[in-house]
Amino acid sequence: MGTPALEVVGLRKAYVRDGRTLDVLDLAHLSVADGEFVTVVGPSGCGKSTLLHVLGGFIPGDAGEIRVHGR
Repeated sequence: MGTPALEVVGLRKAYVRDGRTLDVLDLAHLSVADGEFVTVVGPSGCGKSTLLHVLGGFIPGDAGEIRVHGR
């Protein structure tokens, strides 16, 4: 199979609102092969946009690794 096009390990993201910590992402592992299509679905407020913003580099994750073609 080779190196995944995208690999995410242990990604976490939390926000603090009104003095409370809201864990919005806790992703154990995601691996996407070259040419593979992935759809992100879920109810409003479940972290879809946050995941895409972290993967796109627009906001930092709090923990974990994101590798593109092994880097």
